Formats: sequence, C-alpha cells, structure tokens
Amino acid sequence: MMRAPNTDLFAPPEDMTIFEFAQSALQRVHELAIGISVQLKSQDASTLSTNLYLIKDIPLVSTKTGLERSLRVLLFDLERICCWQQSQAGADLTVLTTLVRPETDWLGQQANNTATKGITKFFASPKNVVDSYIIKLRRFIEKFGSKGRSIVKPAPLDEYPGYVNSWIYNVLYSHSLCACDSARILTDLETSHHVARLRLRGKINIHDGNVMFDLLLSSLHGSFEYWQDIELQVITKGRKTVQFQDVTQRPEQRRPTRILELGSFCELLGSRLGCRVCLRLQDSNLHQLFEGKPMLQDVKPGPSISLKQVLKTYRLTNKMKLVLCCIVAKSVWQFYGSRWMDSAWSSDTIHFLLETSGVYACKPYYSVDFDETGGKMDEYCDKYSVVYRYPRLLKLSIILLEIATGCSVEVTTDGETEREMNTNWTLATNLVRAEHYRKRFKYPDFWNAVSNCLDGKKFDQACNNSDLPNLETNHDIEKRRKILYDTVVTPLYRLVEDLGYSGALEEIGPMKPGGTRPTLTSLSAESNNVLSTSYGYLFVSGKDGEDTQKSKEWLDEIKSINAHIHTPHLGMDGIPNPVKVAILDTGFDKDTSFFQMAPRQDQIKGWMDFSDSPSQNPVDECGHGTHTLALAMKVAPAAHFYVARVTQDLETLQYASLAICKAIQWANEECRADIISMSFGFPEDIKDISMAIRKAEIFREERVLFFAAASNSGGNRKELFPARHDSVISIRQTNYQGRFSDNNPAVNPQGPSVYGTLGQNVPSAWLHNVDGEIAKSGSSVATAVAVGITAMMLSFANIGLCTSCFKDPKNIKKLWTRAGILALFERMSGHTEYRSMFISPQKFFSERNAEQCWISMEDACI
Repeated sequence: MMRAPNTDLFAPPEDMTIFEFAQSALQRVHELAIGISVQLKSQDASTLSTNLYLIKDIPLVSTKTGLERSLRVLLFDLERICCWQQSQAGADLTVLTTLVRPETDWLGQQANNTATKGITKFFASPKNVVDSYIIKLRRFIEKFGSKGRSIVKPAPLDEYPGYVNSWIYNVLYSHSLCACDSARILTDLETSHHVARLRLRGKINIHDGNVMFDLLLSSLHGSFEYWQDIELQVITKGRKTVQFQDVTQRPEQRRPTRILELGSFCELLGSRLGCRVCLRLQDSNLHQLFEGKPMLQDVKPGPSISLKQVLKTYRLTNKMKLVLCCIVAKSVWQFYGSRWMDSAWSSDTIHFLLETSGVYACKPYYSVDFDETGGKMDEYCDKYSVVYRYPRLLKLSIILLEIATGCSVEVTTDGETEREMNTNWTLATNLVRAEHYRKRFKYPDFWNAVSNCLDGKKFDQACNNSDLPNLETNHDIEKRRKILYDTVVTPLYRLVEDLGYSGALEEIGPMKPGGTRPTLTSLSAESNNVLSTSYGYLFVSGKDGEDTQKSKEWLDEIKSINAHIHTPHLGMDGIPNPVKVAILDTGFDKDTSFFQMAPRQDQIKGWMDFSDSPSQNPVDECGHGTHTLALAMKVAPAAHFYVARVTQDLETLQYASLAICKAIQWANEECRADIISMSFGFPEDIKDISMAIRKAEIFREERVLFFAAASNSGGNRKELFPARHDSVISIRQTNYQGRFSDNNPAVNPQGPSVYGTLGQNVPSAWLHNVDGEIAKSGSSVATAVAVGITAMMLSFANIGLCTSCFKDPKNIKKLWTRAGILALFERMSGHTEYRSMFISPQKFFSERNAEQCWISMEDACI
C-alpha cells in the first residue's frame, strides 16, 4: 500500500538502535490502537493492534536478512498513519520519535493527540486501503517471525462422512426423474430430470447430527416458473464412523414423516406450496417432514444465471470475489471424489438465482447435470504427453481466475483431451503469472493458492506408485483431497479471515450491475496491454533517462511560452475570464508536494466524488488522476480546474459509466467547464455516456470541448470509446520530437487526420508517499497535455478578446467548439507521419509575436 522514500535517512535517538526504537514505537501505537478499537468498536483497529503487538514481539536483530530495511519502511508507514489527513509524514518520523522520547510533557501529549486523530481517520478510509495495510503487516510477521511461533489459522472446516455425498446424489438422481409426462419425447435441449440447483455454502451446516443441504428444484419439467425451496437433512447419528465438531447432541424429537415413493416428487414439486419443504434422508429412504418452514431461498421465477453471465453483467467487489472463491474452492473439496464431480464444474455450471433484492455472491449454486449432457469429467488424465493430469482441479483453477479477473476465460474444448489439458493449463498458468492481473487483485495469498492448484507435483503425492500412475487403485483420493484442503482451501479461508470477511461467507450485499466484460484468451493472458487498455488508464510506466529529460525540457518551453503570453497582461484581477477545465479521473492527492504551493491550490476551484466510495475531501488511491491533473495544470497555469473522481482505480473503472455521466453533467451545468478531460477508454460504446455528451453539447450550444485518450494497443485494437465519439477529440501519444508511438491505434486511411502530442516518458506528480515526480507514458498522459495546451490557447484568446486585438471577436468564439479548436490545432501542428498531426505550441509561438498569433487564430475561425 505504501512506499517510504529515503527511509535510510532516519536516525533513532542516540542511545537507541533502530530495533529498540521500533519496539518502543510499535508498543506506543499498539496501545493507542487498543483504545481506538474500544471507542470505535472497530474490528480493523483491533486487528491492527494485534498485528503491531506480534511484530513488537518478534526478535528484532540485525542478523535477519532484509529486516532493517523492511522495518524502516514499516515505521514510515506507521508515521503516515499517525499523520493521516493532517500533515505529510517525513522521513524523520517526528510523531513516532516524540511518542517514544518526548522532550517535554506538552510535546508528548501533542504527539499522542496527533497519532490518535491520524489512526482514527485512517480507519475511516476506504476499506481496501485499511485491508491492504493490515495484509502488509501480516506479510512482515510471516517473513520475520520466529519459526516456532504458532500462526493463527481459521477454524477447520466441518466435515462429514464421504458416504453422505453419495447418498444425496443417488436419492436426488432417482427422485428428480420426471414422471409428469413419460410418454412425451424429449427434445435435444431438454433433460429427463427436474432442473436442480444445489446451494454451495461457505460453512457446512451440521445440526443435531444431521447434515443439512439447501436445494432448489423446478416445479415443472423444463420450466422455471417456480423454484421449490427444499431443506434436505441427512441422518448420520448412530454410525460409529461419524465424528462432528461442535455438534450439540440432544434427544431427537419424534415427528411424523412420510416416505416419498419414486415418482411422487413431481406432484410435490408441482404443488407450489409457498414454503420451505423439509426432507430427510434416512435408511436409504427419502422422508417428508410434517412441518414446513418459511421460505429461506425465496427466489424469483425464471432461469438461473451462470457465473459466466454474472461476470459479464454484474460488478463484483474484491470482497465478493474472495468470498465466492472461498465458497467454490471449499465446495470442490467438499464433493471431491464423489459423483457430484463427474460433471464439469465451470463458470457455466456455477449459477446464481435472482432474489427480490438482487443477486448475491455468497449464494452460488451448482447446476446439477444428472444426465451428464456435458460428458463425464475424469479425476485423473492418463494420456501421454500431458503436462498436468487433474482435470477437476484445472477447472477449479480456471473458475478462481475468472472470479479474480472478473472475466470469463475461453478454454479449449475440441474433444482432444491431451490438447485441451495442455492448452488450458498453459492459459491458466499465464494468467497467474501476468503482472497486471496481480496488480489489479492485490492478494498474494490468493495467487499462491491458485498456483498450488496448478502445481501437478503436489497432487502427484497422492499416487501410491509413481511407476503405475494410471491405475485407478493407485490413487489415494482422500490424500489428494487433503492436499487440496491444505494448499488451496486453507490459504483462501485464512486470507478471508485475516481481512475480516468471514461473516460475508453467509451474508453480503447484492452485486451491482456493471458494464460488459471481455473474454480472456491466450492472447490476453500473455499481453500486458489488453485489459489495461480496454478498461483501464491508458499509460504504462515510463523510464527515467534521456527521454524523460527531453520531455521535461519540452514542458519547460511551454512554461516559458505561458510566461511570455500572460505576464504582460496580468492585472490586479489576474487573467481575464479564466478557462475552466474539468478533469474526470481517479481524483487527486492534495498532500503531494505539487499541490502545496498556494497558487496551485487556488487554481483548483471544485471537487466532487462520484465514485462508489465518495469522499468529501480530495483523494486519489492509485495516482493516475494526480499525474494527469498536475500535468494539465503545468501546461495551463492560468486555467481554473474542477476535479471529478469517477473511479477509484483500474478495477472499478469498468463499472463507472453512471459516475462518468453524472460527472459530465456536473462539469457542464454546475462548473460551466470549457474543457472536459477523460483520460480513459472502453472497448465498446456506452450509450449512457454518449447521451451525456450529447446533452452537454445541446445545453452549451456545442461550446464545450471533450478530450479522451485514444488507446495503447497499437493495431491490435480499435480506437477506444469515448475517444471515437463524434463530439470528442481523440488524442494519441508522441515523443518530445513528435514521433507517434507504435502503441497508438491505426490511422483510418479514409478518415480525418488524427492528433497527438507529448505522451512518452512525461514527468508529473504522483502520490505523496513518493518523492518528486514519476515519468509515465500513454495516450492518457498525452490527453492531459493536449487539454492543458487547449486551455492555454483559449486563455490566450481571452486575452486577445479583452484587449480588442481581434478584428472579428464573434468568430473567435468558434475556438470553444470542436471544429474551431481542430482548425487551430491544424495551424499549430506539424505533419510528422501519414495523416498524423503533432500539436506543438512551440511551433505556433516560435516568433513570440502575439499579434501574429492572434491573426493565425482569426484565420482558423474563418
């Protein structure tokens, strides 16, 4: 979460080593966190306190490799939390040092108050910020803690005898066989059984020695008009092989039941009783209990929704994703080795039901395929030349990856087992290794668990004789199941518990509708640009060096031009009619050094947060908005800026269409922005955003300028939306000499000229935990520069209007329209490549003759 600059500069008090200082500082913050956890009744504060105590208790000695460096970073992070939203943390760790060794009682009390306020404000931050820091502390404990220290693990999952799975499968297979219309011939799309959905739970429900299962069955064969809610109890008491954890043994009440004969299920399901029907499997018979219960699974009529479809149409938060991963992984472990695994588990067979209040990630169902229409899924692949031999575990890995990435994975299903196994394993392995997915879903324990699932050697240990692995009798399924539990299920549950998400395994809010998602293929698994350009911010990391220095010099020339055109016209009231620019992005970090200067603070005239976690104060969690805003402000120092936070990060951008629409309306109607900047893009057109742009144009009589980033995928992808919208000016990236990047989308030979400007290795501000500036590249960087250039030119035009330098002032107003500003760009630009125009103010102001420049402006508006 945090990176500490120059942490090596800190020197502890003279009579203390860095390790002694750390233990004292950790103890003091631990004590403060305890008090805050009690006051706020905050689980997160309690978890922080516990982790700080565990770190304090670690033997902190210099002989541990990397400990001192990691400890200095940890201390700086702790200083930041103590100063949270109050002041900028310094490398001298002032607050922590004063807490440990106050020079006076008054200073000690001041430091105590500062730290208490900072920690309290920190726990009011977005959940993912707090969680990521707690995870970081746990990583420190795992890395440097004593080997003998016991690691707290989640309580073991309840387990029941394996025969239970066989019982319920066999009885449901027999009883769900439809007898309603036995004479009717089934179509190819129909099955011979009532449609059944088995609820997958994060915690197995065992009550009074009964294992409880939740089922939904369609009331009529082939119909989804009514789903019957069923509680199925499996009696296991009295069998010596059964031992349950935390089961309270009570005398079983005698209740009347009746045995359901084969063929009677249809009548029961067709009755539409409007209650939860309780069934009990006992002595191989299926009994119907006398009492009914209120509906627990009260779902709407209609077909269930596959996970694949959910990923395309709904938004899952990281919390939902982790919870769903736990439930699916636990369920595969629960049913592994039974007939429930004979049919493939995939994003096509994991389903959800629509309830009155929505669709819930904690309530997945397995779409039961008694007819095995998808073919049987073997437990072990005994073919030659296969890299990975566990089809069911490979399917689980792919499901987990689909949930984490939020995209369905296009697997190979051509009927050739060897090719399918090898191709799909390679695809899954590439996804696990892809750095951009790890950056989007920042949970190392998750990625380690999936890596374990894809590691065939771990599961080969369940082969009793490696020389004869293909013999069915040679496979210890229970041992393999135990490996699955230890290496995949347990790490996921531990992660969920560490994050405080355990309660969400049973109850979490509904998923929100989101934009359409792409399907991941082998190409997108291997490319770092596919999703980052389809749904994310359109830059990649720049590199320090000669190009960065040249970009800085290019920006310095812009600074010189601004001084030339503005200084002679500065009056008592500043620049007349300042140009208004709205930046729609991830917000900005007001604590970074760039924004500490009073003139820059005065430039920012408005803030509004339209994201899912709105903040009254400016905030930026990823740095992209800070980088683009600061860059535009550099290029246009006389403009006024209005910042709209439309998304928190890459993960949430794809769901931000409504926020973007609201931000456009705010920028247009309340801020009266002349320019609206959108340094992001989507692969498909979004109707709501198109309508918002059109409404803005109508409202302002087309006197508002929209800019958006083109793309970073080169010829592999088309120009993104909204850059390709008719009313938006699309911007491409160039280097400081005007050479267009190969990452720009292809130029349409029949289309109009395209425009680009500096966008490669461009230095600008970043989050305040980073010293100085960071160089970035991409069309979003170029968009910020182009927006700044446009604001600078409109400001120059305003000066000309106020000083009566134009012959026909009315025509100059055309510059506030798309056609007018593009005409000006044409005069400012040089052709560097085919139909590609490099926007360069240096060229336009080369003579430093204001009168000549105003004449050129007038010519552009004719």
